[in-house]
Amino acid sequence: MPSRKPHPPNAGVTLVELLVVLAIGGVVLSGAIAMLVSHVRTSGRLAALLRLQDQCGRVEFLLNHEIQQAERASGTENTLILDIPGMAAAPQITYAVNANQELLRTGPNIDALGRLQDTLVSDALVARRVTAFNVNTSNPRHPTYQLSVQDSNGVTYTSGNADGAQCRVRSISG
Repeated sequence: MPSRKPHPPNAGVTLVELLVVLAIGGVVLSGAIAMLVSHVRTSGRLAALLRLQDQCGRVEFLLNHEIQQAERASGTENTLILDIPGMAAAPQITYAVNANQELLRTGPNIDALGRLQDTLVSDALVARRVTAFNVNTSNPRHPTYQLSVQDSNGVTYTSGNADGAQCRVRSISG
């Protein structure tokens, strides 16, 4: 008959060993949770930044396209006025930020093909939560601007055309 080994008297886990394992596990778990929370915050900020970048890219496309259609630009620090040749009803397009931090476009309507319509002037909301719209028209044929937009969580994206979009030259004088 096979012999059985008797169980040692201390065959279980002591309370001290259990507490040490729980403490180590708690430290590891709290570190993992902190990393997860940090990752979620970073991902949220990155997603917000990408949304703002997309929004600003669309605004830049519109602004640059209309600057290229303009004969010349003028304006103040936060207002851009574009003179559009050949428009009888609405010869100017104005971009300005109002008191509600909204970038508004005032000028002729745009049709489905992206062409300006020679119709009455209308106002259109271009962007919300605009924290800065800095315009430089020292060269009326080569205006520059910088646009900063902020989301509800405080994430800010700044874009602009440091090189400037070139206004269309209508006449060549020698």
